[in-house]
Amino acid sequence: MAATRTKFPFRGNARQRIQRVADVPFTPNGRVSIELPRVGYLAGIHIQIAGGLSRTAGDTGNFSDQFFNILRRASVNLNIGASQIFDVSGHGINLINQAMSFNFAADLGGDGNTSLPAPLERTADPAVFSGLATVPLALSPLVFAYWIPIAMNDGLNFNVGLINLQAPEIRATLDLQFGDLTDLFEPGATLTGTAFGNANGVRVHYLYYEVPNPDLVDIPPYIVHRWVQERQAIAAVGDQVYTVPRMGQIQRIIHSVQINGVTSTGLATDLVIRVNKTDEIYRMTQSMNRWLSNMRYGHKVPRGAFYHDWWRAADLNAAGDFRDVIDSEQISTLESIVGIYPAAVLGSGNNFLDTIREFTQRLA
Repeated sequence: MAATRTKFPFRGNARQRIQRVADVPFTPNGRVSIELPRVGYLAGIHIQIAGGLSRTAGDTGNFSDQFFNILRRASVNLNIGASQIFDVSGHGINLINQAMSFNFAADLGGDGNTSLPAPLERTADPAVFSGLATVPLALSPLVFAYWIPIAMNDGLNFNVGLINLQAPEIRATLDLQFGDLTDLFEPGATLTGTAFGNANGVRVHYLYYEVPNPDLVDIPPYIVHRWVQERQAIAAVGDQVYTVPRMGQIQRIIHSVQINGVTSTGLATDLVIRVNKTDEIYRMTQSMNRWLSNMRYGHKVPRGAFYHDWWRAADLNAAGDFRDVIDSEQISTLESIVGIYPAAVLGSGNNFLDTIREFTQRLA
């Protein structure tokens, strides 16, 4: 009998590469669609919005705690089956990036000086300052960076979720919707003399792996890795129930609570994960939830953000096996519940629970 030839593993036999994809202008409230090159296995996308901010002495108001929404929405779309593999707001991408690596967050820093804000420069971080100016402020750098993880990670599980851009039937596009100046600042800020200059515009890179000879090297598994964000209104205090769609294996759920138009931590009470209406597999206070995040990620997460992280069984963020991951297709009902403090006073039409899901699905 002829011997069966063993293929080489994908890891170590596919060269990692990074290339610039596009430079496009930032147009307030505009949209742009960028087709990704038809080369390689797509692993991740990096987006940078770079410019400068100027303010006059008469302007008031701090940065919004959701100022990453200067990129209002980003989506990655494919022309296959379930075509949308990523659809998240700019603030949501920041929340995702907070949980990728230990002690990394794109908004860490800031000088804390509200009388003369001078930006703190950090590699790959936005130049963050308070936004206040009691004296005229000349053009000052302001840079936002976003990482869209297409593969599960770029480490132990880097080959899961890769998209073969060289397949003739696949076209992948990055679709961006931009915000405007008001997205940078808190509600009610005075912006008469404030301007965001964006001479450097929007720059996009993509990280990919070369496509090796499939006769010699094992190809990545047919699994799609997806991130989807949804919003529901908070109409009354008490339990806010998010029913998780029966789609794939749920790795993480991130909630963002917004009361009266601003993110809120203290007005949340218990966080519960309930299976089939009766089995509460997790019930914890908001302070316990945020303590876990601080311990796991090495920094405090943004205000109003709550993480259910079931994908760190190897004691690594965004890596390891699926020991604690929940298979949503094997149960009837999966609910994530966020309690709102009974004495909270809700505004009109500006109270929301945003939910971001990370999950994987095996393709037929």
